[in-house]
Parts: sequence; structure tokens; C-alpha cells
Amino acid sequence: MSQSVNRDAVRRTQKERKASTIEKLINATITTIIELGYHKTSLSAICQRAGVSQGGLFRHFPSRKALIIAAAEEINVRLRAEFIHGFQNRNATDDFMRVSISLVQKIMHSPEQSVWHELLVAARTDSELCTAITELEQKLNQQIRDFVSELATEMALDIDESVAAALLLIRCYDGLALIKCLYDQTSEEDAISNLLLIAGQSFVKK
Repeated sequence: MSQSVNRDAVRRTQKERKASTIEKLINATITTIIELGYHKTSLSAICQRAGVSQGGLFRHFPSRKALIIAAAEEINVRLRAEFIHGFQNRNATDDFMRVSISLVQKIMHSPEQSVWHELLVAARTDSELCTAITELEQKLNQQIRDFVSELATEMALDIDESVAAALLLIRCYDGLALIKCLYDQTSEEDAISNLLLIAGQSFVKK
């Protein structure tokens, strides 16, 4: 009995160590891409930041690309969770359109989203990366559709129109975030926000 308990404890400890190492590598990958960009994110830079040897890295990920794809998936998980948390914890008196716009705007300008932009550009000339990013994008889009469909049902709104509006909101601010380093976009963001609010109000009143 005692030996069985000890073996279970060892297995749990090994599993925890593995999870901790993977988390360190993914976090290091995300931070390194934010600071250095996709092409300068080398395995040595990731390992140095994570405090993990390259041998340790390859025990969990077969290649640099596999690690980067795992990091991309983690980014989607984090940003989706950030939106849902912010939306669900809004004040009861808050206009849901204003909350949605504010959250999407914040998320699209986050450092994590800049990593996603880097990977989209790199995927243009990398078929393997393109396939992986396409799958992650499709998965994210489905999660957005599921979330918006549930909300639209609760509010007695048209589901297809609600999903289209949500995707338009995301694409607008994502496009602006992609070129945010070029100039001050405050006026453009305000204009888009006002247009979306007007469209949203008429949409809800149907």
C-alpha cells in the first residue's frame, strides 16, 4: 500500500514538473517574440529566458515550430479568457456594446496579439505554420460564434447577424492594431467606435 502511494506521489510530481517546464517554455516563447520578433526568436533565446536546457525543451516539443504553435494556441486561450472575464464581470448598468468594443480594442492592442500578427506574416511563406495557424484561427472563430450565439439567444437577437457584427468588430480593431506603430490612431479608433455603437444600437432595437 505504501509503495503504491509513493509511486502515485512520484507520478504526480513528475507530471507537475512537466507541466511547469512546458509553461515556462511557452511563456518564454511569447515574451521573446514580443521583444525580438518571430524570426529572431531562437531556441537558445527561449531556453535562456525559461531556464531550461535545449535537451529539456526537446523532451516536450519536437521542434522550434511546434513550440511556437503551442504558444500561439496559448495566446488564443488567454485573450479569449480575458474577453469573457471582462464581459461577464461588467456592471449591470453598462451598455454591452460599449463594453464589447472597449474589451476588443484593449485585446487587439495587447502585446500577445502582436505575437499573433507576427505569426500571420510568417505563415504567408511557411506552409506548415500556415496550416497550424489556420486550424487555430478556425477553432477561435468557432468559439467566438458559440459565445455570441449564446448571448444572442439570451437577448432575442438574430444569431447570424450577431456573429457577423462580432467578427466585424474584431477585424476592425485587429486591422488598426496591425499598423499601430505607424501613426497615432486615436481619431480613427474613435470614429470606428462611434460607427459601431450607432450600428449596434439600431441592431439591438430591431
